[in-house]
Amino acid sequence: MRPEDERLLFLSYGPDAALRRYGAEGALAAYAAPAVVGPAVPAEARLTLADVVTLGGYGLGVWWGVGGPAWAGVASIVADEVDGRLARATGTTTSHGSSLDWGADVALTPLALLRLGREVGYPTAALLAAPPMLYAQAMLRSEGVRPSIGSARAVITLAALAAQYVKRG
Repeated sequence: MRPEDERLLFLSYGPDAALRRYGAEGALAAYAAPAVVGPAVPAEARLTLADVVTLGGYGLGVWWGVGGPAWAGVASIVADEVDGRLARATGTTTSHGSSLDWGADVALTPLALLRLGREVGYPTAALLAAPPMLYAQAMLRSEGVRPSIGSARAVITLAALAAQYVKRG
């Protein structure tokens, strides 16, 4: 049997988790049961403590964005600042962690804009700023531009919190 006629299938669950080799006809050509079967999830795809901080900050940001308390907005910004530093300090930086952090910022920016718009009385106008903001964030990321502290979302969130504070007197 030629190598290109073979297919490999890895069954990653159950007591007989193993690599099985099937021929082109679909018949079992060989069976190799490894002594130790590793996890099916690649090491880099595992959830890290920094990922948990990112996801927690994302949840707080969503809550604040839809009307939650001011402290949730502040905590979301703090989590955004801490997650990457935590990953670097613990040696657990991953490409998925970087994407997760950026994705959380991109997803929360329109919510922060909406909250800012509601606080100043122009929610629809603020949402119109979301597409150009997304474009700017994508362009900056593609060029490798990363501020040492803060983000566009953090600035917008702080502006909304300041407007909320001023409004309440």
